[in-house]
Amino acid sequence: MSQYGHGHPGGVDGQQPPAPLGAFGPPPPAFVPGQHQPPVPQYSPPAPQPGYHPATPEQLLAPGPEFLATDAHFGVVIDASGVSFDADGNTAEFGWGELLTVQFKPSPVGRRLMVAAVLPDGRFFECVVNARKAAVLQQWLGEIGYVVGHYLAARGYPNNTP
Repeated sequence: MSQYGHGHPGGVDGQQPPAPLGAFGPPPPAFVPGQHQPPVPQYSPPAPQPGYHPATPEQLLAPGPEFLATDAHFGVVIDASGVSFDADGNTAEFGWGELLTVQFKPSPVGRRLMVAAVLPDGRFFECVVNARKAAVLQQWLGEIGYVVGHYLAARGYPNNTP
């Protein structure tokens, strides 16, 4: 005997049994292309108003030179936004507004580029990138000098690099 009636497949008095809890209703009607069009807006979006609009970060960053040095574990990026160090996937970023200066030099041992981001309070953060070849280190030293000099001069700070 069924819980919906006395063994009748249609339930009590021929009625359908209730839908189980959590069941969905009937499927939606089939889509027919061109049958339904979205409503046309009754008004157009407002025209932009003249006046002050804050600049977006992209507008604040004028295009300028960029520097990139990487090895298998470390990386240095210097561009219009500031200085970024990467150490095995951990990133430290310093905007030009929070930097006093950027210093760089070749390491005394090996073919490595040492870059330091110096903050106004005297703290500094350093990243060392292995160039693997002396020619690559010399190329990096030439490029980084130009890029750091460009951004420090634009801020009115002297370039304290060797």
